[in-house]
Amino acid sequence: MRDMKISRRGAVKGFAAAGLGVATAAVTDAVSAKAAPGWGPGQGWPAEDLIMIIRHGEKPTGTTAPYGVTAGGVEDSESLTTFGWGRAGGLVNLFAPAVGPVRRGLVRPAAVFASNLTGPAGGSAREEETVSFLVTQLGVELNTAYGVGDEQQLVAALATTKGPVLICWEHDHIPTIADELGNVSPAVPETWPDGRFDVVWVFVPTRTTPGGPGYRFYQVPELLMPGDSDTPIS
Repeated sequence: MRDMKISRRGAVKGFAAAGLGVATAAVTDAVSAKAAPGWGPGQGWPAEDLIMIIRHGEKPTGTTAPYGVTAGGVEDSESLTTFGWGRAGGLVNLFAPAVGPVRRGLVRPAAVFASNLTGPAGGSAREEETVSFLVTQLGVELNTAYGVGDEQQLVAALATTKGPVLICWEHDHIPTIADELGNVSPAVPETWPDGRFDVVWVFVPTRTTPGGPGYRFYQVPELLMPGDSDTPIS
């Protein structure tokens, strides 16, 4: 794993507080239920085998502010913006809350993957940065063995990964991960919109997917930052 040079344990509290401090109104079960119909006890969905996928946090869009910055405050076009760092902090409470259960439709990850900087299709620091505070809170090692363009190898690795998995990836290639999973129902959107940073795609292994064994797909809005939408990607 690339040395991020972050004092993470101390930074978790600061960035998590920043993310929560600008959070939108409290998330209700009704919103999650709309995005994740049928989720709940007794549904026969093996939560231990959940695959959850997020996009990295917000990035710079040009040569003017907001700029990308490293966790150490150095301007870097391949890093998150300050808003993106706020989202990274908010993800700690979304997936590993210190108090109370994880949001309905999600589970606490046992393993976390992020694309590396050297994949066949390129890469940035943003994926690692987005989950850097979360892996510290979870006490797990971030897996960066695969990069953008390695989606087939990534999915193959999931077969030997124990417990629920969270993947942070470049948005144009997230639908490719879904394609590599095979039989998924309902259909996954063909593209991940450029302007969406605020949703979790969830895949649950099921034997009842039309066509045989496969995955049940649904989306859970993050609702962590101002402007986040409660509408799934269509």
